[in-house]
Amino acid sequence: MRIAPLARGTAAMTTIVALAYAIALWGFGRIYYLGVFLPIGALFCLITAWFLHLRADGFFSASVRGNRRPPSRASSDRLDPRSLHDARSAAPESARPPLDLFAPRDSLVVRTGGPEPSAQRAGASARETALALLIAAAELAVLATVVYLAAGIGASYFL
Repeated sequence: MRIAPLARGTAAMTTIVALAYAIALWGFGRIYYLGVFLPIGALFCLITAWFLHLRADGFFSASVRGNRRPPSRASSDRLDPRSLHDARSAAPESARPPLDLFAPRDSLVVRTGGPEPSAQRAGASARETALALLIAAAELAVLATVVYLAAGIGASYFL
């Protein structure tokens, strides 16, 4: 395991702990809320890591393209692919649709090659960020448990 996601996760956890402490003590006036905001911070890290994973996986772009359904036809209306090919080759040039109606081969609709190098770097960066956020969430969960069990912060309101 590389040290960069671990360091970034620990830095994110430290920032969230400082923010939770400041909001609990100065915003609400009770340290009790630190036991509430630490799990909320862990949940925020988990949700953000999940959405980064979905974006890097291509889930959001596939759902946009997948909304269109082909028109449903009865089985008797379906064309035989061989007869369709024969009809296209026999059609005059003026009866064919213009080529600009079709997507270019290297567009987002029809992808012929692998992902671009910048997309690979962005995917690796998103993976590392998601890993750092997962590490931060785990550290926050452990810290919230220790703070609750050892110090009793979050166990009673009048502390």
